[in-house]
Amino acid sequence: MKRKSAVALSIATAAFTLLIAQFAPAQAAPNKDTSSAAMQQAREMVPALVSLTQPIDATKVQQGDQIKAKLSGKVQLKNGTELPSGTEIIGQVTVDQMQNDGTYKLALVFSNAQLKNGTVIPIKATIMRVYPPVGYHPVGDALNYAYANTHYWTDRTVQVDQPDALKGVELQSRIAGGNSGNFVAKKKDEIRLSTGTVLGLAIAAQGKS
Repeated sequence: MKRKSAVALSIATAAFTLLIAQFAPAQAAPNKDTSSAAMQQAREMVPALVSLTQPIDATKVQQGDQIKAKLSGKVQLKNGTELPSGTEIIGQVTVDQMQNDGTYKLALVFSNAQLKNGTVIPIKATIMRVYPPVGYHPVGDALNYAYANTHYWTDRTVQVDQPDALKGVELQSRIAGGNSGNFVAKKKDEIRLSTGTVLGLAIAAQGKS
């Protein structure tokens, strides 16, 4: 019995270690944008996890289309505003086109948080990490997403490049950028985010607190 327990514990530990490794912080590009404005914006933001409530398929969406996600847990913004778990995060597609270098870019911006009572709070959000939908991994989803929520971003990072945010797709994001994040791929049909995809955000109330 003890041997079986030891083996089970060993397997669980190994699985946990592999998952934690996957949820390590996104690969940060050198902080080339060290302007006081970018650093100040980062200091005003906090980490948050949201899950998409709809699929985003580059072959089907167009510039101006609305996108939606929901907060996976309560978030306290730096200005004192509290966003409860389940708050709807609303945005839109801002760029949907081929680039001069032959790659395809889909850019998204999240600009509003809508509470369950209908109150709309303007926000600024930057996508700092992309995770597969909860349930994608058979072991430890809740624990590992909780780990990710506290470790994937700190206010010392103002830009992130995640080469394989999706298969064949790179996430490019800048705290001081106009978009929440840019998804870049060689082919348009490679950019597909399924319902439930988890996005790690840096988020703040829009405007002065």
